Amino acid sequence: MVRIHLCQILYNPAYFDGNSDLLEEPAPSIDVTRTMGQLRQFKSVQSLLTESRVSYVKHIIEKLCAIARWSQSRGVKILVFPEYSVPCEALPRLRDIAREAGILIVAGTHGVRFTETSKEIYKSIGLDIGTLRNGSAIAAIIHSGLRPHIAENKEDLHARRNPMTRSLRQARF
Repeated sequence: MVRIHLCQILYNPAYFDGNSDLLEEPAPSIDVTRTMGQLRQFKSVQSLLTESRVSYVKHIIEKLCAIARWSQSRGVKILVFPEYSVPCEALPRLRDIAREAGILIVAGTHGVRFTETSKEIYKSIGLDIGTLRNGSAIAAIIHSGLRPHIAENKEDLHARRNPMTRSLRQARF
């Protein structure tokens, strides 16, 4: 039997569309038409948004890792986080837990926001981002015995020729 945990957590959406980065918002919101980010031209607001993002990302990484460790302690083999719950900054720590625990983690989704930091993160965990665009929504799929993979859409997960799908069939849980 394979134990699967589907997480339901409270989080700010890791959504980026080029104009709005909802991880910067001081309070959770899904309305991208009414954000503090629209006031970015004011230095004081820009500073608040940056500080808010840094603080929130640190918090959510700890929360996601605690959930992964809790799941590991209960013998889970597959851990699935909700859409837009996992910012790219959490991927290295989740990859380390997946490797150490021998579990598969579907790291929710997040909106790609290309910065030097995010490019380094993707590179460091072995994700091929060559075809991605700024603002793309992706889900990182991480397993101890497999190279991390990006699912950009539902067809990605079901494609017969997809290397991740083939690898998952061979994975031992």
